[in-house]
Amino acid sequence: MNVSPPLLKFRDPDITAKGEKRAQVAFGGLETLWVNTGTPVCRSLILKLWLARQSRAALACGS
Repeated sequence: MNVSPPLLKFRDPDITAKGEKRAQVAFGGLETLWVNTGTPVCRSLILKLWLARQSRAALACGS
């Protein structure tokens, strides 16, 4: 079994490492945005953004 080095797998966006045409689908819009929360830095940033959003919402409601 011949395994391609990881970087060669994605060298060409249209052709696979085996020389085959890569599958494509039309972009139909974004419904959900997933965020990696696996690192403490990322969790801290998400918490800060969420708190800032809550503060703006409270100010808009006059709280």
